[in-house]
Amino acid sequence: MPAAHLIAADAEEQALLESGADLDMPIDEPEHKQLAFSFAKRHQVLLDTGESPAILYHTQETKFQVFAEVRRFWELSFVLKKSHLINLRLY
Repeated sequence: MPAAHLIAADAEEQALLESGADLDMPIDEPEHKQLAFSFAKRHQVLLDTGESPAILYHTQETKFQVFAEVRRFWELSFVLKKSHLINLRLY
């Protein structure tokens, strides 16, 4: 992965953090529901809504409370799938 992409992603994430917005809240727009990037990165989860049911990729360290929060937010069932490495980057 080119270093420029990593620097741009880190700069964008830093700008979002400095904006003061509540980045840990999932994006709750009816036509485009997705987990907030900072929430997904912090808890090492990725929700694939292109499948039915959706798939929540997680690591061994993901806490149960995270599953409960995703369930509350998503309002539909999803399948858990453990991944050894989830490297989330914003491009």
